[in-house]
Amino acid sequence: EVRVFYKDAIPTAKPSSLKVKVTRNSTTRDAARAGLVSLLALRGVWTKKALFRHFPWASRYLIGVLMREVTFTYVDGPYAGTRVAFGYDVRAAPLARLFQPITVRTPAAMLKRYRNIFAKAKELYDGGGDGGGNGRKKKKDSTKAAPR
Repeated sequence: EVRVFYKDAIPTAKPSSLKVKVTRNSTTRDAARAGLVSLLALRGVWTKKALFRHFPWASRYLIGVLMREVTFTYVDGPYAGTRVAFGYDVRAAPLARLFQPITVRTPAAMLKRYRNIFAKAKELYDGGGDGGGNGRKKKKDSTKAAPR
Protein backbone atom coordinates (compact mmCIF):
# COMPACT_ATOMS: atom_id res chain seq x y z
CA GLU A 1 0.00 0.00 0.00
CA VAL A 2 1.32 3.45 -0.90
CA ARG A 3 0.91 6.04 1.86
CA VAL A 4 1.64 9.69 1.16
CA PHE A 5 1.84 12.80 3.33
CA TYR A 6 -0.27 15.72 2.13
CA LYS A 7 2.71 17.95 1.29
CA ASP A 8 4.65 15.22 -0.55
CA ALA A 9 4.76 14.68 -4.31
CA ILE A 10 1.90 12.70 -5.82
CA PRO A 11 2.74 9.20 -7.05
CA THR A 12 1.83 8.66 -10.69
CA ALA A 13 1.94 4.86 -10.72
CA LYS A 14 2.27 1.87 -8.43
CA PRO A 15 5.90 1.41 -7.39
CA SER A 16 7.56 -1.66 -8.89
CA SER A 17 8.68 -2.74 -5.41
CA LEU A 18 5.04 -3.09 -4.31
CA LYS A 19 4.03 -6.74 -4.66
CA VAL A 20 0.33 -7.43 -5.10
CA LYS A 21 -1.09 -10.91 -4.64
CA VAL A 22 -2.88 -12.36 -7.65
CA THR A 23 -6.22 -14.02 -7.04
CA ARG A 24 -7.28 -17.24 -8.72
CA ASN A 25 -10.48 -16.15 -10.49
CA SER A 26 -9.16 -13.84 -13.19
CA THR A 27 -12.56 -13.01 -14.74
CA THR A 28 -13.90 -11.64 -11.44
CA ARG A 29 -10.63 -9.84 -10.84
CA ASP A 30 -10.63 -8.28 -14.32
CA ALA A 31 -14.26 -7.16 -14.00
CA ALA A 32 -13.66 -5.67 -10.56
CA ARG A 33 -10.47 -3.92 -11.70
CA ALA A 34 -12.24 -2.43 -14.73
CA GLY A 35 -15.07 -1.21 -12.49
CA LEU A 36 -12.64 0.29 -10.03
CA VAL A 37 -10.70 2.09 -12.76
CA SER A 38 -13.94 3.48 -14.24
CA LEU A 39 -15.05 4.78 -10.82
CA LEU A 40 -11.68 6.45 -10.31
CA ALA A 41 -12.02 8.06 -13.74
CA LEU A 42 -15.34 9.61 -12.65
CA ARG A 43 -13.95 10.87 -9.38
CA GLY A 44 -10.36 10.71 -8.18
CA VAL A 45 -11.05 10.64 -4.41
CA TRP A 46 -12.97 7.89 -2.60
CA THR A 47 -13.28 6.39 0.84
CA LYS A 48 -12.74 2.66 1.24
CA LYS A 49 -16.30 2.21 2.44
CA ALA A 50 -17.75 3.92 -0.63
CA LEU A 51 -15.67 1.79 -2.98
CA PHE A 52 -16.69 -1.42 -1.19
CA ARG A 53 -20.36 -0.49 -1.63
CA HIS A 54 -19.98 -0.37 -5.41
CA PHE A 55 -18.85 -4.00 -5.52
CA PRO A 56 -21.25 -6.12 -3.45
CA TRP A 57 -20.62 -9.08 -5.75
CA ALA A 58 -16.84 -9.10 -5.13
CA SER A 59 -15.06 -9.99 -1.92
CA ARG A 60 -13.69 -7.26 0.31
CA TYR A 61 -10.29 -8.92 0.06
CA LEU A 62 -10.27 -8.69 -3.75
CA ILE A 63 -11.32 -5.02 -3.74
CA GLY A 64 -8.69 -4.28 -1.09
CA VAL A 65 -5.99 -5.89 -3.24
CA LEU A 66 -7.14 -3.99 -6.33
CA MET A 67 -7.24 -0.70 -4.42
CA ARG A 68 -3.56 -1.15 -3.60
CA GLU A 69 -2.84 -1.49 -7.33
CA VAL A 70 -4.58 1.67 -8.52
CA THR A 71 -4.77 4.05 -5.53
CA PHE A 72 -2.68 5.62 -2.80
CA THR A 73 -3.71 6.81 0.68
CA TYR A 74 -3.13 10.17 2.32
CA VAL A 75 -1.79 9.84 5.87
CA ASP A 76 -2.53 13.40 7.01
CA GLY A 77 -4.16 16.62 5.87
CA PRO A 78 -7.73 17.22 4.75
CA TYR A 79 -7.86 13.96 2.77
CA ALA A 80 -6.47 11.69 5.50
CA GLY A 81 -7.61 8.11 5.05
CA THR A 82 -9.03 8.56 1.55
CA ARG A 83 -8.12 6.50 -1.50
CA VAL A 84 -6.84 8.64 -4.37
CA ALA A 85 -6.12 7.51 -7.93
CA PHE A 86 -2.45 7.47 -8.91
CA GLY A 87 -1.61 10.74 -10.68
CA TYR A 88 -4.68 12.63 -9.36
CA ASP A 89 -3.72 15.84 -7.55
CA VAL A 90 -6.40 16.80 -5.04
CA ARG A 91 -4.72 20.16 -4.44
CA ALA A 92 -5.07 21.15 -8.09
CA ALA A 93 -8.61 19.80 -8.63
CA PRO A 94 -11.24 22.27 -7.37
CA LEU A 95 -14.01 19.64 -7.17
CA ALA A 96 -11.92 17.43 -4.89
CA ARG A 97 -12.84 19.73 -1.99
CA LEU A 98 -16.32 18.19 -2.03
CA PHE A 99 -14.93 14.79 -1.09
CA GLN A 100 -12.92 15.72 1.99
CA PRO A 101 -13.94 13.48 4.87
CA ILE A 102 -15.34 15.21 7.94
CA THR A 103 -14.26 13.87 11.30
CA VAL A 104 -16.23 14.82 14.39
CA ARG A 105 -14.53 14.22 17.72
CA THR A 106 -16.49 14.64 20.91
CA PRO A 107 -14.73 14.60 24.29
CA ALA A 108 -15.72 11.75 26.61
CA ALA A 109 -16.98 14.14 29.32
CA MET A 110 -19.34 15.79 26.85
CA LEU A 111 -20.66 12.41 25.69
CA LYS A 112 -21.38 11.45 29.30
CA ARG A 113 -23.27 14.71 29.84
CA TYR A 114 -25.35 14.14 26.68
CA ARG A 115 -26.16 10.58 27.73
CA ASN A 116 -27.44 11.88 31.07
CA ILE A 117 -29.56 14.54 29.37
CA PHE A 118 -31.07 12.02 26.94
CA ALA A 119 -31.72 9.51 29.73
CA LYS A 120 -33.59 12.17 31.76
CA ALA A 121 -35.56 13.25 28.71
CA LYS A 122 -36.52 9.69 27.93
CA GLU A 123 -37.59 9.12 31.52
CA LEU A 124 -39.70 12.27 31.54
CA TYR A 125 -41.36 11.95 28.17
CA ASP A 126 -41.48 8.23 27.45
CA GLY A 127 -41.39 6.26 30.67
CA GLY A 128 -42.83 8.64 33.24
CA GLY A 129 -45.73 10.03 31.27
CA ASP A 130 -49.29 9.00 30.57
CA GLY A 131 -48.31 7.12 27.42
CA GLY A 132 -49.11 10.06 25.20
CA GLY A 133 -45.56 11.32 25.17
CA ASN A 134 -46.40 14.58 26.91
CA GLY A 135 -44.64 13.82 30.19
CA ARG A 136 -47.73 14.21 32.40
CA LYS A 137 -48.51 11.49 34.88
CA LYS A 138 -51.96 9.98 34.99
CA LYS A 139 -54.15 10.83 37.94
CA LYS A 140 -55.12 7.87 40.11
CA ASP A 141 -58.77 6.94 39.99
CA SER A 142 -59.91 6.78 43.64
CA THR A 143 -63.26 5.13 42.78
CA LYS A 144 -61.70 1.81 41.76
CA ALA A 145 -61.07 -0.79 44.38
CA ALA A 146 -57.56 -2.05 44.90
CA PRO A 147 -56.91 -5.57 43.53
CA ARG A 148 -56.48 -8.36 46.12
